[in-house]
Amino acid sequence: MASDSLLLTADFPRTVRGYAPSAVDEFLRSLGSRLDALQNQLDQQAARCEKLTADLSAQAKELAGYRLKEAALAGALVATEQRRAEVEQEAAGLVERAREEAEGLLAHARAEAEQIVGEARVRADQLVAEARQARQAEEARILDLCAEFDAAVETMRRTLEAHLALLPEPGSTLAELSLGGLAVADAPDSLAQAA
Repeated sequence: MASDSLLLTADFPRTVRGYAPSAVDEFLRSLGSRLDALQNQLDQQAARCEKLTADLSAQAKELAGYRLKEAALAGALVATEQRRAEVEQEAAGLVERAREEAEGLLAHARAEAEQIVGEARVRADQLVAEARQARQAEEARILDLCAEFDAAVETMRRTLEAHLALLPEPGSTLAELSLGGLAVADAPDSLAQAA
């Protein structure tokens, strides 16, 4: 900046009764530095002001766009509200028709369910009777099997007792044993050797 450099380089004539040159030079340097700082701040504020002006202009344009959108939305809202009222009226009619149809279907379903339940009861009674007959037949078969089992057990018991009677007494010697009514000594050689 020209005024700053002039302040810093200004040269004054010297007089006998004037101010001290070093003090004046120091003051001028300080004043020049302060002026430079103020000029920088002024330049920054001017740039900021230009930016804010540009931003404000852009915001004004954006606001105008929003106002147009707001007007369009307000129109759409009115149209939507009208359509909502129409849809509610249509829905009320549909609900009424659906209710009437549901009542008819429900009455038909009840009648059909009663018929199915009646048929199911008849079939259940038949199945219960068949199950009773089958149970009775099984019980009779089980009783027959138990009687056969008891008879088989009795036969086996008698057979075992007969076989036990044929076994030698504990402590008997081989010479006392008989095979088919023969003494061991009378038995064939092969049986005697095996014994």
